[in-house]
Amino acid sequence: MDKQMLENKLEDITMSVLEQAAFIFADPMRSRDNLEFADIRTLQISIDYEGEAHGTLLFIIPEAICSEIHCNMLGENETESMTADCCHDAAKEIINIIGGHFLTEIYGRDAGIRLATPDIREIATDEIRGLISQNPAAVLSTGEHCLCTVAIMTEKEYEYKGSGS
Repeated sequence: MDKQMLENKLEDITMSVLEQAAFIFADPMRSRDNLEFADIRTLQISIDYEGEAHGTLLFIIPEAICSEIHCNMLGENETESMTADCCHDAAKEIINIIGGHFLTEIYGRDAGIRLATPDIREIATDEIRGLISQNPAAVLSTGEHCLCTVAIMTEKEYEYKGSGS
């Protein structure tokens, strides 16, 4: 499976999961030259997978969207008592759902793949640009925010997928 096919699957799955789980509507950004993360705190939520295949999936979002994901997933209004950890947990759940759907789509239901616990950290714009230029990535816009899903895979993974499609 080539990079463009993987990007199309990531794009479709990310948009679907955001829409269905968090009521966030995003559209593909055809130009990656206009990525704007510089003036806002941006988070990378990562989830490793292993087994028959191994790699890492990343969900890169402005921290400001975490509270929207949290509230929409739980059907709640934003309150002052909401903690950053609760909001971050909601974003971790989104990458968990995206990962499950993406890996099932790529490897099938019977593949012996296990997802690890998601991690979260701050990420710089230059690092984001490097990740999306070197790996299959879905780059989306909500109109207000830019967000990305990135699949970090080895060349062997590409060969495996290529022979299975």
